[in-house]
Amino acid sequence: MTADQPNNSAPGTYAEQIKKRLTNKALHYLGRYASTSNRLETILRKFAQRKLDRADPALLNQIVREVIESCIRLGYIDDEAFIRSQFRQGLRSGFSQRRILLKLGRRGISRDLAEAVMDEQTSSAADKKDSELAAALIYARKKSVGPYSRAKLNPEDNQRHLARLARNGFAFDVAKQVMALPSADAADELLDKIYPHQLG
Repeated sequence: MTADQPNNSAPGTYAEQIKKRLTNKALHYLGRYASTSNRLETILRKFAQRKLDRADPALLNQIVREVIESCIRLGYIDDEAFIRSQFRQGLRSGFSQRRILLKLGRRGISRDLAEAVMDEQTSSAADKKDSELAAALIYARKKSVGPYSRAKLNPEDNQRHLARLARNGFAFDVAKQVMALPSADAADELLDKIYPHQLG
C-alpha cells in the first residue's frame, strides 16, 4: 500500500507516510538547489499532484506547510539569506537592483521583503547609490558600453549606450554618471574605489 492509498490505514500512520514522502522530496531538492520557501512549496505541490493525488487536499496542505516550516526551522531554507546572496551575486554580475528584484520576484520572493533585506545591505542612501553605480560600471565593462567602448562614441552612440544601461534597469542619473567618464581607466579607478567596500 502506498501513501496515496489510505484504505485500511490508521489516519495518523497515513499522515506520517505522506509527511515522510514530502520530507524526503524536500531534502532531495534542497540537497541539489538553493531555494526559497515559495519555490519549495511549488515543488512539493507538484510532487503531491503526481504522486499523492488521492490524498485529502486539506491534509496535504497542512503537511506541506509543516514540511516547509520544518525546513526553515532547521536552516535548510532562509529567504533572507537567499536575498542577500542574490543581491551580492547580482551586483557582482552587473545587474541593476531593479533587475535583481525582478529575478527574486520570479523566485516567489515578495518585493517588500526583498527591498527590506537589500536596504539592510546598504547602510545609507550613498551606499545604495554607490552599489548601483558599481553594478552599472561592471555591466558597462562586460558589454563594452560607454567609457569601455572600443570605438570613439559620437552623440548618437552615446544615446544608444545610455538606452542600453536604462534597459538593464539602471536609473538615468546612474547611467549618465557612467557615460560621463572619459575613459576605461577612469571608470576602473572609480570602480576600484567603490567596489571593495560595496561588493567585496
